[in-house]
Amino acid sequence: MKIFLLAFLLNHLNYQEIVFLDKGELIEEINEKDFRQYYAEIESKFYGWNSKLIYDEVDIVFVSKTLFSYKNQSTETITYQYNYESGKSVKDSMSFSGDLSAEVDLKYKKNNLNLGAEFKKKYDEQNTTKINEKWKLDIKVAPYTKMSLKIKGEGKLSSGVSKFYYFFIPLKKGGWEMIDISSEYYWLSEEYV
Repeated sequence: MKIFLLAFLLNHLNYQEIVFLDKGELIEEINEKDFRQYYAEIESKFYGWNSKLIYDEVDIVFVSKTLFSYKNQSTETITYQYNYESGKSVKDSMSFSGDLSAEVDLKYKKNNLNLGAEFKKKYDEQNTTKINEKWKLDIKVAPYTKMSLKIKGEGKLSSGVSKFYYFFIPLKKGGWEMIDISSEYYWLSEEYV
């Protein structure tokens, strides 16, 4: 029986940018040769899932959203008033890819994931905390500058690969990735253009 790795392109849709502080890479950035090596390092099992960690709680910073970006190419200062009224959501994100299926009970740290159906390409789970906000911001953009307000944050990323065995034969496999957010904040920046 041949086992095919379905596309392992994962994408955390809630993040515009994820940067590792030391070393690391997202599952979608891992080359196929390294992926095969990680799968080869998973120990065989009579029945059930077995996993290998690729990254364990590595430090990341991220940009989840750009609220505004004003660019002034003129010789005069431009004034804007930005009003923000929203319910902000702070999210922990978990993604899975590959061919995960059938009564999977994956436990990682404090998260217990019971996946009782087939996920042929991608599965995302998010834990969300909502915060309601309302504020105004008066902005003066100087000549030949760009002013941006982004929601940035810090967290820890863990990822790995898993295989499902039946009588020591690997039937399913897939990659997973989880981001645990430790802080989120507004970042106002000004740059010359």
